[in-house]
Amino acid sequence: MSANLLEDFNKDIPPVDDHAEESWEETLRRPKEARHKDERVDVRRLAQFLNKEEPAKKYRLVFNSQSESVRLVTREEERFRRLADQWRRETGHISLTFKRAMHPTYQQIIGMGKDALPYILRDLQERPTGHWFWALNAISGENPAQLEEGIDSAIQAWLRWGNERRYL
Repeated sequence: MSANLLEDFNKDIPPVDDHAEESWEETLRRPKEARHKDERVDVRRLAQFLNKEEPAKKYRLVFNSQSESVRLVTREEERFRRLADQWRRETGHISLTFKRAMHPTYQQIIGMGKDALPYILRDLQERPTGHWFWALNAISGENPAQLEEGIDSAIQAWLRWGNERRYL
């Protein structure tokens, strides 16, 4: 982020009462309960401001209204999350793995190539199911879970593989 962009934003947003000297980065580091209501609005406005001013950048700030926090995400991660959510909605009722893997959004995720591996592996950590094995194998050309018995040990094999290759 350019210094001028941050200066422009800070000029637009006046400091908030008891933490007047605090930067927005310091505000985000404080526990949510310790923040003034106006600071939460500032965080939302910061995300909107940055996304409007630098739309072509590789990274984007995403405001989570439930946790009232901001997270920096890549455009690729945003695309992956959108596709994965759509895939889950449209294939949740299908029990056959090959039919789920042939769905167009799953194929688009595979088409993202190695860029998708960190997001797939993170999703595998968060939602430990075997649904990503097909994509992991197709993208990586490897199968570290080949000799594993059971989904849990296969998941652990893929997560070890991801850690060893610094995808996680």
